[in-house]
Amino acid sequence: EYPAEEEEDNEHPYLDIPEGHYATDAIVFLYEQGIFTDPQNSDFYGENGVAKVELTYYLIRSTFDQVDIDEASLDLEISDISEDDYYYDEVMVSVFTGIMNLHNGGTFRPFSETTRDMAIEAVANAAGNTTEWAEDLLNIPDEHEEITRYDLAVILYTAWDHIHGEDIEEEEEELVFHPNYLFTPCGEN
Repeated sequence: EYPAEEEEDNEHPYLDIPEGHYATDAIVFLYEQGIFTDPQNSDFYGENGVAKVELTYYLIRSTFDQVDIDEASLDLEISDISEDDYYYDEVMVSVFTGIMNLHNGGTFRPFSETTRDMAIEAVANAAGNTTEWAEDLLNIPDEHEEITRYDLAVILYTAWDHIHGEDIEEEEEELVFHPNYLFTPCGEN
């Protein structure tokens, strides 16, 4: 008789995250919150870069209730975003609230790379300010380098309490129009 195989007690479904990885706690937390979902092929792809639309998608889902996102019915003119895009609502909410900005010419550039400083600026915008925690995160090496999915998980996890903290009034989570949403440069043009 062979000994029974022990079932592995994974707290997340991603098989490619090394044991003891620095981002594991962040990934597990965001998975439990429903921000990261079950993968199609069991991989997280943590070393992959993060497109601007991916940052936006996860950040908006971390900030607002899904019902608020779905019911927003925003009609902003963004030339490179279509209502057929799976991320349409998240992009509209992010621009409408001033969390993310458009590039000159009214484009969002959804597949442009995301650098650490761009990600942290967007997270600070979602939290409603640029507090010391955000400034501390900016003081990391290679702040203008593209972030990985691991980096994004850690940034969102670090910011979670600041976005959902007690010092943030409930009204601030409602969708509020940001008057400068058009033609405001975001990061590098």
